[in-house]
Amino acid sequence: MLDVFFKKNDNKLMAEREIFQLEDSLKEFLINELTRDAVDKFSVNLNRYKNLKLLIDPAGRFKEPNFKVQVGIFEVYLTIEEGQKLSGSIGSSDELLIMKWLDFGSNRALLRMFWLGESIDKSKGKIVPFDLE
Repeated sequence: MLDVFFKKNDNKLMAEREIFQLEDSLKEFLINELTRDAVDKFSVNLNRYKNLKLLIDPAGRFKEPNFKVQVGIFEVYLTIEEGQKLSGSIGSSDELLIMKWLDFGSNRALLRMFWLGESIDKSKGKIVPFDLE
């Protein structure tokens, strides 16, 4: 019984670590996209993404697979499959960049796996911001 307890906690810790890596991937993508397109790179306020949070809660208020991105006091819920906004807002330009990030590499598949409660098999996918398989 104790083995089952530790295995469940190890899987939970592994999943949390993987979600943090996915969250960092989104932060890095947003910062790279904003500084790449900015004429004056110093005019972009990158500190606003310091506290960006990516949350996946299958028991949440929406039935379809979704994820929440929170930037400061603002939050938006987006569907995993289509990237459509379900609720909230963090600004249209940020939302478009998040949808663009969702289409990169295996980000959508990784979010879907977390929604289903699966852990990432390191041989199947890796969390890299610009993973263009």
